[in-house]
Amino acid sequence: MATVPQLGAYPIGLLVGTRRFTLSGVDDAVQLLEQHWPNKTGIHYGRALRSCRLALLRNGPAAVAREDLIAACLEAGIPHQFQSGSDKEQLPLFAGPEDDEHPSPGAGRQ
Repeated sequence: MATVPQLGAYPIGLLVGTRRFTLSGVDDAVQLLEQHWPNKTGIHYGRALRSCRLALLRNGPAAVAREDLIAACLEAGIPHQFQSGSDKEQLPLFAGPEDDEHPSPGAGRQ
């Protein structure tokens, strides 16, 4: 049984018109782009469709397909969210000091 490349660690939830879609694999993304996308003339739409098709054939990275799909969502004004299945907030990329007791290296140098 062949596996379908995933779009990332978490599914993407989209609201197209009045319909909700949850995309977890690039096959879901290709189907959405081909059958339900509201504006098929945008630059990012074309890139997303191409990169999703390539990822489905394993001729391109799924991470690029995900980024192109998000760009197409922004271009078309389609609300999207990442569904982690957890109520925890995402960790910050840099957990620096929150107060002035422990300033960052180089702080105060002139």
